[in-house]
Amino acid sequence: MRNIVLLFTCLCCSTAYSQLHVDYEKNSRGEYEFYCVNSDFCNYTLEVEFTKFNNLQSLGELPYRGVVPPGKSIIFRLTKIVHKEGVGIHYRIHFAKGCINPKIDPDFTYLLPVKPGKQTQIEELQSIKKAIADEPEPKNWYKARFKMNSGDTVYAARRGTVTAMRDTVELPDSNYAYVRKENYVEIYHSDCSFAEYDVLKAGSVLVRPGQFVEAGDPIGIAGGDKYRSGPQVNLSVHYNIDKTDAPQAGTPGRKHNHAYAPMKFWTKETQGAKLIERKVYTSEHPESIVTQEMNKREAKNWKEKHHA
Repeated sequence: MRNIVLLFTCLCCSTAYSQLHVDYEKNSRGEYEFYCVNSDFCNYTLEVEFTKFNNLQSLGELPYRGVVPPGKSIIFRLTKIVHKEGVGIHYRIHFAKGCINPKIDPDFTYLLPVKPGKQTQIEELQSIKKAIADEPEPKNWYKARFKMNSGDTVYAARRGTVTAMRDTVELPDSNYAYVRKENYVEIYHSDCSFAEYDVLKAGSVLVRPGQFVEAGDPIGIAGGDKYRSGPQVNLSVHYNIDKTDAPQAGTPGRKHNHAYAPMKFWTKETQGAKLIERKVYTSEHPESIVTQEMNKREAKNWKEKHHA
């Protein structure tokens, strides 16, 4: 007897309903084998919570919480307690892009998202939640605006897989301070963090979801011509966490679901440091930084391609 109701709850701002599917099938041993099909291009954190659980026992720990990679994964198995009776299951799933508390290197060195030889200035941006609603910023909030010239190409600051993009937003007027929906590219890194490149020109994105890009590869054209602040690209790196601050003055600790990485950049002036606001920096994309996450074969192939 099959009696299952699926109730989906998403913990992120993604349209991931079509990307993650949880179901089960009976295997040759008569077990109910639950699996997840992840049709996206990055890991997801998945939770499966049961609200009804009749005549079944788990062969693993429940409720389930784990990381599911792209493709099909077996997540847990259930067996009947009384074999001649039916089963009843109601469950809901919660999910978010990324891993659980990944280890992020605070000293990782990123490239400037700017063409080598060009100069730029950086400005640290305030969280929109903080600026508009006066809500607390996400943990370790850090998002940087890089000044660009109209028509400048934007480059990947780190290698990874493109997981999302938008390049259909056209602004009808000028003098914008902020736009709720911006053109962007999201790139998934090997440490389970995500870079987001915002404020790209409509129709200019050069990459697509599923495409792997190396550090220094072109990904789009800078937008912002109709912004008060002028042409630019905004860059942040975020990841999932599951942490609660210690209570203070009788108030419960604040729960954090995601955090931001403090980025250090390689420039002609500073070889791997946090940049100072409004100071002028010159972009460099040295081979040692471009290839820092490659294995020996990848680095050799990259060198042969770029020095041919």
